[in-house]
Amino acid sequence: MSRALTIGMLMIFAAVAGFYARDYRRYNEMDERHFAFPYQREDTIKPPKPNQELACKALVYSAARENVFGDRNSWAAFWSEKVPPHDAEVYSGPASDYFALRISTDGKGIFILSEDAVRVGVSDPGDPIPIVSNYGQYLRASDTSNVTSIKSLIMDTKTLRAIWSFTGLGMFGIEGESIVLQCQ
Repeated sequence: MSRALTIGMLMIFAAVAGFYARDYRRYNEMDERHFAFPYQREDTIKPPKPNQELACKALVYSAARENVFGDRNSWAAFWSEKVPPHDAEVYSGPASDYFALRISTDGKGIFILSEDAVRVGVSDPGDPIPIVSNYGQYLRASDTSNVTSIKSLIMDTKTLRAIWSFTGLGMFGIEGESIVLQCQ
């Protein structure tokens, strides 16, 4: 009886130690990254005006995507009676894309076009994203007209730094991405 109790206690101790050691090791493996913004003198930056065009460089890209089909390479899992587990893919790191932003002629919307869209032949950015507020230091545009997605842009008008964010339905489930931009 004491032998079984000792083995049981050692198993519990090993499980608890393994759980905490895993989290401790993972925390130490994470590193903090700092991204330097290109320096611009604030006295040379003018707040965006109607019909103004801005060129923006993406500095940081973060994305998260759900995959409702689990293992995409396993057709057996797709055709089986069991429901495959959902997977999530997450990425965050430096970006190298470019974006074009244009304030509409009436100043009530903003057009966004990415370098990737131009590369595949898109030349029209579509409908403008409505500018919700343009008070003081921040310009905020948000589009919630589509039932399945939300697009938003927040720009600091003194430094022309912006965050572009999209959340909505993708091909395999919910997806979202955020991009930190430096405009000029």
